[in-house]
Amino acid sequence: MGKTNKQVNQDPKYNSVSNTDLQNQTNNTINTSIGPAPLVSKNKRLNIIHGPDNRSRVSTTHYPNTLVCLLKIKDHLGKKYTGTGFIISERCIITAGHCVFFKGNWVSSIEIIPGADGSLKPFGKFISKTFRTVGGWINHDDPNFDYGGIILEKGQSFNFPDYIKYGLISQRNQVHLLGYPSDKIDTQWLSDGNIVNETNLKLFYDADTVGGNSGSPVFINNQVIGVHSFGGNPNYCIKFNPVILSVFDKWTLL
Repeated sequence: MGKTNKQVNQDPKYNSVSNTDLQNQTNNTINTSIGPAPLVSKNKRLNIIHGPDNRSRVSTTHYPNTLVCLLKIKDHLGKKYTGTGFIISERCIITAGHCVFFKGNWVSSIEIIPGADGSLKPFGKFISKTFRTVGGWINHDDPNFDYGGIILEKGQSFNFPDYIKYGLISQRNQVHLLGYPSDKIDTQWLSDGNIVNETNLKLFYDADTVGGNSGSPVFINNQVIGVHSFGGNPNYCIKFNPVILSVFDKWTLL
């Protein structure tokens, strides 16, 4: 996936953290402030539509749509939310950090439904209680580190011929998001937009998003270059860099 930038990698905010690592949970001071991109329940939606709503419903029968997942999230108090994730290996799903760690707590469980299409679950469903994020999110509530992973439980795996291709941004073409907005119940929608700003760690665009899009893959051409984090004006994703890619590569080996 490219050479790791050693200077960036020295930052402990990039260190991977697991909800199953009891030592980390005990010794680390957890920031209990509310993250910048709230999960969305059935009764609360965050709609960021720029001008006319140009989103379009898509079929989930072909690549890469089959690998984009509806997430049904249950927090530590049993409250339910929805989000989006995308599959990068036989057992690893990438999503937003606030979909796995929210308001100072790990979520309790996540139901993963690849290619969900209304009531249809063409590739089955999986339930996981094993999650990953990084120190920048769990300990510092830093929106630049709002990404996480879901790992299928032992004995479970996906069986697709290929998985989502991810890498560094190399062109500044139009972006495309695939996800499960909460106003389009359990159906997958495509949102296109233009890049309007960029920092070292974020990419801003005018593609339309709604609560539930958190964790959506952000494509340029046929490669995912970021994970959607925040609905605002403009919306933005966490832009992948060599260190993030190395973290994902390690998660694929779990």
